Amino acid sequence: MGKTITEKILQKASGMEVRAGDFVRFVLNNIVINQLCQEEFEELGVFEVFDPEKIKIVIGGHRGSADKLEDRYSAMLSAKKLGIPQSNIVDLGSGGIEHHVSIERGWTLPGTVFMGGIDGQTPIHGAMGCVAAPLSHEHTHGHLEPTAVLLTGKAWMRVPPSMMFELRGKLQDAVTARDVFEWILGEIGPSGAMGAMMEFRGPLVEEMNVDERLALCCNSAFTGAFSGIINPDEKTIEYVKGRNDEPFEPLTSDPDAKYVKTFNFDFSSIGPQVVVPPKRHIVKPVKELEGTKIDRAFIGSCANGSLHDMRVAARLLEGREVAPNVLLNVTPATVETLSKAAKEGLVNLFMDAGAIIPAPACGMCIGCQTPLVGDEVCVATSTCNYPGRMGSMEAQIYLASPATVAASAIAGKIVDPRKYL
Repeated sequence: MGKTITEKILQKASGMEVRAGDFVRFVLNNIVINQLCQEEFEELGVFEVFDPEKIKIVIGGHRGSADKLEDRYSAMLSAKKLGIPQSNIVDLGSGGIEHHVSIERGWTLPGTVFMGGIDGQTPIHGAMGCVAAPLSHEHTHGHLEPTAVLLTGKAWMRVPPSMMFELRGKLQDAVTARDVFEWILGEIGPSGAMGAMMEFRGPLVEEMNVDERLALCCNSAFTGAFSGIINPDEKTIEYVKGRNDEPFEPLTSDPDAKYVKTFNFDFSSIGPQVVVPPKRHIVKPVKELEGTKIDRAFIGSCANGSLHDMRVAARLLEGREVAPNVLLNVTPATVETLSKAAKEGLVNLFMDAGAIIPAPACGMCIGCQTPLVGDEVCVATSTCNYPGRMGSMEAQIYLASPATVAASAIAGKIVDPRKYL
């Protein structure tokens, strides 16, 4: 019996024969984090890490706003004391969201285990052909679990079973990878892939560029999945080799690999999708929400802050203006993305339309940079829509693709973006 890409990667990392359900322990090659606190090491009674050269810190993600600058200084001081080289620290002005920075810099290597961050969007790295998991959930007390990993350089994992998602068909104009994922979520529900690895494959995935694949994998956890993953192909390999000269071995699933469940979906006929507040898993076609008035719109986050997403939004906004009653926030995920968008003229296009362009960061997705107030209604490409996520507990957050958000910002209400093409 063959093995899935997940089993192969964890077998290589652990040096032992593995199957789904086995417990494995392995040594990490790289760890990417956005938080580092001296007090946590002192609580453990130790102030050292397994290898300072293998720890990378991206400060610009959650700390792109004034209320987080104190954390930045704490991280910088702790990193210096731990001996982490300055070259491994990506500071404000050169970084952005840590997930995107890691991928842009080629730190996410196909065929490896990637553990970093402390949030549910870590599955985004699976789009590069690696097993991706957070070091710990962000609400664990004191984050001592990731601190322990930094001390030892070792982690353990139970090999998750895999579900295959075979994706076929040709997407309609203005229907995006984000719509594909949300449709799947609406179809299988919040526990439809519970504890499993969502392995995305098929002709539709093969046609997607790297940025689109990131959007497909990013929110996998909302199905209850352990993570998401895509078998690396030439697009993936060329992308990584163009950004990192570190050797890596891409791995792919065997034709006779065992899956606990297989889904076959054709997306030729689906339209844009919208997630309805306050539940993350209630997904409806945009036509059922059309006419819903909005006060805010946001394009960004790790789910949809890539250069591809900026281009999708620009296509709708070019030559148009944001509705007078709407504040549109467009936040590129990284400084590199912002720079490329500026060179392509997208930044001026956004500003001419009436949008604001904050510094690359998680930004509005986590309630920083133009947070929601009162009972405002927002349509966003954010990852989450639970009350209080983007500011006020009374605000309502609808989630959609960059195309739907851009079109809705123009109309002042949720609309089908295909009407604006």
